[in-house]
Amino acid sequence: PGRPLNGDEAAVFGISPTRFLMARWRPEVPGDSKYELYPNLSTPLGPGLGAWVKLENNVNVSVQAEPVLNDSDFQMRLFPGFNQIGPPMQSTFSLSELFVQAPGGTPMDFNSAQAAGLVSSGVFEYSQTDGYRLATSLAPWVGYWVRVTNADGLDLIFPTAGRNRRSNAQP
Repeated sequence: PGRPLNGDEAAVFGISPTRFLMARWRPEVPGDSKYELYPNLSTPLGPGLGAWVKLENNVNVSVQAEPVLNDSDFQMRLFPGFNQIGPPMQSTFSLSELFVQAPGGTPMDFNSAQAAGLVSSGVFEYSQTDGYRLATSLAPWVGYWVRVTNADGLDLIFPTAGRNRRSNAQP
């Protein structure tokens, strides 16, 4: 995970723009149609973002990217409803290692956020063979769905490497 140096998503995947299909779900967009489609994406590929990509064949992708620095926790803003996310670092995170912070609130671990009703129970992943299923951990280069039930949204916090197993809920 990182910020691709080449800003065009089709070029990042090495596919002709006329043959490339990418969609990103944006829960904060008003109306019923919340998908943005390539080439009209408001936010370029980057750490923490999930997207759907339809490919005609298997593709080996080699991305030149600015890596995410591990010197501070990575926070991403999530909006009410379903959000497409991806781990922002080259690490696998169990859900128990993630933190959530509602606006004006104190950070809490993901399980406590579920119990408090800030997020729905479970994070979902998609497999072409199995469909949707609950994820127990979040692996790099995989997209996931998390449903925010807090009306004001929240921040999802991925702790930095070396600090991801904590004895208390303070990031």
